[in-house]
Amino acid sequence: MIAVVDPSGRRLLVDRNTGALPEIRAPAVASGEVAEFIALVQRQLRLPVYMLRCLRRHTDPRGRDTRSQIHLLEAAGPLERASRAYRIIDRADITPFAVSPRGELFDLGHAMRPRAGNRPWWKAGFAAAAVRWLEQTADRLGAGRVLRVEQLRSWEIAWLARVTAERATWYFKCSPAPLNVEADVIDLLMRIAPDHVPHLVARYRAGSGFLMDAYSEPTLEARRAPSAWIEAAAQFGRLQLDASGAVDRFIARGIPPLDLTDIEADIGALRDEPMRVTRTLAGLSDHHLQRLHHAWPRLSGLIAELNVANLPVSIDHGDLWAPNILSGKNNARFLDWSDATIGCPFFSTLPLLMAEGIAVPMSRDPRLRNHMRDAYLEPWQQRLGRGVALQAWKMAQPIAALHMASIYLRRILPLVDTELEIYRTLGWFVRLALRQRMF
Repeated sequence: MIAVVDPSGRRLLVDRNTGALPEIRAPAVASGEVAEFIALVQRQLRLPVYMLRCLRRHTDPRGRDTRSQIHLLEAAGPLERASRAYRIIDRADITPFAVSPRGELFDLGHAMRPRAGNRPWWKAGFAAAAVRWLEQTADRLGAGRVLRVEQLRSWEIAWLARVTAERATWYFKCSPAPLNVEADVIDLLMRIAPDHVPHLVARYRAGSGFLMDAYSEPTLEARRAPSAWIEAAAQFGRLQLDASGAVDRFIARGIPPLDLTDIEADIGALRDEPMRVTRTLAGLSDHHLQRLHHAWPRLSGLIAELNVANLPVSIDHGDLWAPNILSGKNNARFLDWSDATIGCPFFSTLPLLMAEGIAVPMSRDPRLRNHMRDAYLEPWQQRLGRGVALQAWKMAQPIAALHMASIYLRRILPLVDTELEIYRTLGWFVRLALRQRMF
């Protein structure tokens, strides 16, 4: 079911015959992947739209499979241009209506009201204002007219669109606090490793969003050659080493510093009551939490050993999956720095090495993970010595898994209302830590 409103949010479309909100039969929108859903809506309504947010989501009792959703969309043109199968009414005329499965009442007006934690794109009028800004920015930069603004994602932690102008192609991204550090990270890394980050073009409204250049290279996930994965790991290691000399500048720009004492405290929250509340959605059992509790003394010892190693701090990506890396012939570009912190550099590579995307290139090189690790550590070994770098990296991996789980628990899940699949990533990191031989 969809609520398609105009930029004022006061008028919307309903079925001409029944007066109900339009229904779209489509696979559930998951993890913000909205492009195909938007295409279906536009074909049915014959009206261009942008996704703002999911207002309601009904899942099975375990929170795994989505049964139904109610989405809020903003029309990109006058509502009068929609298919004649629909008519326009005032939003105030929509009374609460029953929704499946138990027939509880859904109040659209209440669901659309501003509330704490609102993202800019949750409010009607966001898309129209963003498109106006994009048109003004394109004109100011001499890029000509904006031809298309194609929304790619809209989830509770970001809004992303591809912008095509006459003489440029960009990506436009918005994120909420505390994840809106990405533009500052990119701005600083452009001065340190300009070939390995996207080019920052402009900032949107008090740092809530930014415009960056688009590139034609595929993501690393699409690369089957092991050499591409090895080179990406090597280049990320060099980027971090180069960035280690600029940590004061990152911190001055608001990138949060996290020392190992902070990380130990954050990981400790995984044993607390909030984790027990979320464990079912994360796909974890009491047994997982018991193992985590029993492993705590050993984990604390590892953190103490890593602290003694006195590694130089640098930028920790926090979300380094293969889809967040563009893989060109001669260089890799690292995207999505919204979870970046300043801390132990050896945490960053864990998702890149351990996620499922590495399976295809590993079928060609079963020792690919070791080769990537060695390539990543090579610049660090020149500074620390081979034995020190390798031992510190090994100690860091189980800590990294729980550190990333704690990032989800502390920074990301408080922003999540309906996109419950995000909980599963937290569970994946916890299970990954428990598979490490340290336990």
